[in-house]
Amino acid sequence: MLRFGPFEVNFENGELRKSGVRVRIQEQPLRILQTLLERPGELVTREELRGRLWPSDTFVDFERSLNAAMGKLRQSLNDSANRPRYIETTARKGYRFIAAVAGPDTAPLPAVVAESPPLLPSRNASLWQRLAAGAALGILLLVVLAVWSRARTNSERQVLALDLEVGSNVSQPAISKDGMTLVFVTGGSLAIRRLGLAEATITSLAGTDGASAPFFSPDAKWVGYFAGHELRKVPTAGGESIRLCAAPYDRGATWTDDGHIIAALSASGELSRVPIAGGTPQPFDDLSGDAPEVTNHRSPVALPDGKGVLFVSGAGVATGRLRVRPRGGGPARTLVENASTGRYVAGFLLFNRGETMFAAPMDVDRLELTGPESFCRRCCSSEGRRPIRLSATAVANSLQAMWSLRTTCIA
Repeated sequence: MLRFGPFEVNFENGELRKSGVRVRIQEQPLRILQTLLERPGELVTREELRGRLWPSDTFVDFERSLNAAMGKLRQSLNDSANRPRYIETTARKGYRFIAAVAGPDTAPLPAVVAESPPLLPSRNASLWQRLAAGAALGILLLVVLAVWSRARTNSERQVLALDLEVGSNVSQPAISKDGMTLVFVTGGSLAIRRLGLAEATITSLAGTDGASAPFFSPDAKWVGYFAGHELRKVPTAGGESIRLCAAPYDRGATWTDDGHIIAALSASGELSRVPIAGGTPQPFDDLSGDAPEVTNHRSPVALPDGKGVLFVSGAGVATGRLRVRPRGGGPARTLVENASTGRYVAGFLLFNRGETMFAAPMDVDRLELTGPESFCRRCCSSEGRRPIRLSATAVANSLQAMWSLRTTCIA
């Protein structure tokens, strides 16, 4: 038996479990997972996988069949090709298992990481050094601060970056609305770090075993998260974890200013509204206005002042249409095609398409784009390194800024 994140897999009996609950997985996706876990951190080529899945004399549309099997595996793991937690794609070559892996009685082996060079301008080095002082060595998180001002043109927008050390075995980070607190999954549970302190203190949140997809309350006093097929919340100051409702799926959630959580937890694919005190989820939307191939809505993000909710509409867990539903209901509108994430920041909609971040001016009152999209930033730091993965964004209103949190490049 092997463990990674909240998952356990037993290849002898063909069982995959998440937080103790059996996950449905077909034979070919399971064999792909076994091949990747035999060599964690190493590139497994598509040709090697072909040899494991099909005898040499088998006639099959290899490219399409392997892509389909890999898509089913990612669906079982609730993983994404664009924002991978477990399986990273190397274009036209193969795949690599990037999460920490452990046996039943051993500590997790570290996830595969390498330090990336600091990208921050030297004139700001002392500030960022104070932010990072005292942090544990290990996996690094690359935090990108993209400053957007309504009065600036595209050429005047600035992108600054820093390396922030937060410890080892880190995944699924999120940043509070004020940009001052970081939460992430480490060792299978949640931990937080205050970004405004000279000394980098990382605090574990007790009772959050098996946590995934964390998100902050607007005042940063609570962190919501998924664990054990439940939606839960825990105080950032420490305290008891509280069950809010059952959650068959964990496709993301957002905490709104009016005291609700909009969560992608339904087996039928729609978004649900959950009271912050807990209770039975109520439908927030449905799939009736979507294309026939759409199977779910995911990655919801609340717009400021309760203007509406952004979400991705598509099949599986990869890219889809970035849509917005107005406050109080009404039909959703499509803003962007082929996107995997989206955030509204100081007059702009920022979103990822593949390995690239784009921006488009947006009128948040009318919930529509007011100009063409433009290239913002390529998500890689240097030639020869694999792409940095966009994991979370949050608005720092007092700075009119966007914190874009990314896991570090892997050499």
